[in-house]
Amino acid sequence: MKNKNTFICIILLVSFIKGLMWLALIPLFDTPDEPVHFDYIQKIAENNKIFFNKKDKNDIYQSEEVDLTVKYSGLIKGYHSGLDKIDFAAGEIGKNEGRINALPPPLRKTNTDISAISTQYPPLYYLLGSLPYKMFYTDSIITRVFAVRIFTLLLGLLTIFMVYKIAGLIFGGQKYIPAFIALLVSFNPMYTFISVSVNSDNLLTLLFTVFLYCYLKIFLTKYKPADVIALTVVLLLGFFTKQQFALSLIILFIPLCFAKEYSLKTKMIGGAAGLFFLILAVLNLRDNFPVPVFIESLKNVYVYFSGNFFPFFFADLPVSF
Repeated sequence: MKNKNTFICIILLVSFIKGLMWLALIPLFDTPDEPVHFDYIQKIAENNKIFFNKKDKNDIYQSEEVDLTVKYSGLIKGYHSGLDKIDFAAGEIGKNEGRINALPPPLRKTNTDISAISTQYPPLYYLLGSLPYKMFYTDSIITRVFAVRIFTLLLGLLTIFMVYKIAGLIFGGQKYIPAFIALLVSFNPMYTFISVSVNSDNLLTLLFTVFLYCYLKIFLTKYKPADVIALTVVLLLGFFTKQQFALSLIILFIPLCFAKEYSLKTKMIGGAAGLFFLILAVLNLRDNFPVPVFIESLKNVYVYFSGNFFPFFFADLPVSF
């Protein structure tokens, strides 16, 4: 047991150092959709609210601070032209770093005419990301972006740890295989690249990994009621992270359909339930998970979940948050 703990601790430490190197070397906003995701974090932090999705998203626009930072960094040329490249400075300070650092705070709340498309997503990642944002609230946008990147890196480390735990369930008698699998995930180049960027996919990946761990623990071990509760909590958190998480509901019923120890009646019930949740997931993806998500009071949450749970998959919440 001591050796196993040593292995995973070393892997997490090395992964953390590797992640710090990557997030420090990757230019500002030079990861997939990073300006879009950071803009939503900024809106939550600056306005102390989470915006309604379906009805209000057409009235929410990208902040001028984010827009000017993208322009000053040269990303527009780099993304939209096969000839132009980003102009990197020869020294440690970027060519327009001074202009970016000098952007005044009022620009954080000044909107452009660019629609803030990130508001189509559920808000959990952005709400959590607003915490490191506020910790460095008085600093420049460069500092705030890298603070959120470090927070996201920690989510990636938790994902690696959960991969290790899953491998431990599957290869329980093996000493090195769980650590080796965790190491493979950690040093996957694309995973490393995304796990140090401001992107809600990182929380989605973490929660789905935890979901798989709870799921396998229930079906492979003598589980406790706490494991079922944990699985339910992870499902709810996943719904408030990204709409694609609804697909995980289908996985719950796969054993009921194919396991030999279940009767034909149980398999039919499991198949019907899986098909039902598949339809819900498709509708959920089609409608971009239109859920108002700022929780103002526990009373509103209770009223919604006690009487309007299924509309949760189809339409906006009927209460005002």
